[in-house]
Amino acid sequence: MARIELHPHYQGRGIGAQLIQSLIDTAAQRSQGLILDVLAVNTRAHAFYQRHGFREVARCGENNRKIRMRFTHRQTNE
Repeated sequence: MARIELHPHYQGRGIGAQLIQSLIDTAAQRSQGLILDVLAVNTRAHAFYQRHGFREVARCGENNRKIRMRFTHRQTNE
């Protein structure tokens, strides 16, 4: 997936959370992680991804204007 954007009218309704959780679940089934970039000035999106388990791993882009974030699925021993 290249880009996720929700019209402001649809934000705050759980749509983005459901989409991200679906991506996380699919990655977990495949034993893969997820990587994304978010604009550093988009603090709301940055916080959203942090709440969903993504962690900052690097600054990138011209003048470090993007934050690279990674979600790593943790294996559980059941």
